[in-house]
Amino acid sequence: MEKMKHLNIHFEGCPTSSVRTGAWKYTPLKLGEPDWSQHPCKKMIDYGLQVGFNSDDPEVFRTSLTRELKIAAIEMGLEREFLIQQMINSLDFAFLSQEEKIQLQQKVKKFQTEIIENSHL
Repeated sequence: MEKMKHLNIHFEGCPTSSVRTGAWKYTPLKLGEPDWSQHPCKKMIDYGLQVGFNSDDPEVFRTSLTRELKIAAIEMGLEREFLIQQMINSLDFAFLSQEEKIQLQQKVKKFQTEIIENSHL
């Protein structure tokens, strides 16, 4: 993990997919629900690694980016501002032109300013 941190390697995670595929073997917290605070994404973030969230295959795993971000915020305890910054950081690693990355980062920042901060969510 230290080497990945030093090399600034970016990881994409989909908590729902990791549960449904069995990639993350968890100990049930209550009613069979995972203890999301123990998820590898959370542990990697706590270690200081670059981790973004995605929905993997929404139709197959019956999820969405919104649901994955809710898990990250509510269940993993990650702050909204941190998650927004991670979305912006994730775009640095996307397979897009620099111009496309900048445009999308600006849209995320605009969303943050106009929608989130003004709605008192």
